[in-house]
Amino acid sequence: VTSSPPPVVQAAASTVAEPVASAPASAATAASPAPPVEGPITFVEDDYAGALAQARARGVPLFIDTWAAWCHTCLSMKSYVFPDPALRRFAARFVWLSVDTERDENSALVTRLAVRVLPTLYVLDAATEKPVLAWPGSLTATELAGLLDDAATAATHGAAGGEAAAALLQGHQASADGRLDEAIAAYRAAIAAAPPDWPRRPQAVDALVTRLADTKQHAACVTIAADEAPKMPAGTALADTLRAAMSCANDLPKNAPERARLADLAALGEKVAADASQPILADDRSDLYDYLVDALQGMGRKDEAARVARAWSAFLDEQAARAPTPEA
Repeated sequence: VTSSPPPVVQAAASTVAEPVASAPASAATAASPAPPVEGPITFVEDDYAGALAQARARGVPLFIDTWAAWCHTCLSMKSYVFPDPALRRFAARFVWLSVDTERDENSALVTRLAVRVLPTLYVLDAATEKPVLAWPGSLTATELAGLLDDAATAATHGAAGGEAAAALLQGHQASADGRLDEAIAAYRAAIAAAPPDWPRRPQAVDALVTRLADTKQHAACVTIAADEAPKMPAGTALADTLRAAMSCANDLPKNAPERARLADLAALGEKVAADASQPILADDRSDLYDYLVDALQGMGRKDEAARVARAWSAFLDEQAARAPTPEA
């Protein structure tokens, strides 16, 4: 989900480790300012203790965005997602904390969260500091809104909303706790229990395929993605699933039978990448192009890889020309 980072934080799966003692809240935050009304989200910057104190005083969960200045996906989220009006209804439902993972004063929290993907979005139960969600990567504002609804439910009521929804939340909680085998089992259960038109099904498939990739279960990653991706609606979950599956297929032995499905995955990946109507962030579309080029090269189709790379370059030039700010 990100470009090649420094060695401490990589574009890989995320887990959450044992809690550590919180530093005392600063005088500036101890007073717990009035919660925001519906409006733009305002982040507390690099002050975990202060943000936690606010969340406990207001009785709401704590949202944490972990990021770094070198992470293009992180900057995309800050430029295009968090300011989106679609998220304004959540402004008062969480306390929002931004954590620059490169700052020395954040090292204890980064270690505690075991941050390995940037960005990773966390939701913590403020009373217990227990993570209820750890989502690696990016989403559109609409997709993040759905994830926040689920996280708020998990933080306040536990798993609820039917068998599939309960299993999905259990998967998110296990994933946030670093219990990846349990998370995989829960995501499988959610998909098995869900009807084909379940709105959260793409999220469950995305999470399952990603965790299979994280645990190097490459054959299962490819098989599930190849079966599910053609049926998935347009969106970030589809792009994520294709990226993970193409990477898993490339990592399989050359004689693995699942590698035969890489051609179909690449064909669908190119269709999604080239379709301007796909509701995904430009940053995610760029990443899809990246994985697609690698997949084509892995199949020995270098002329096609070069053609796709030229399309990728043209897309980036177009997006850069349209960006509203230099950072964006």
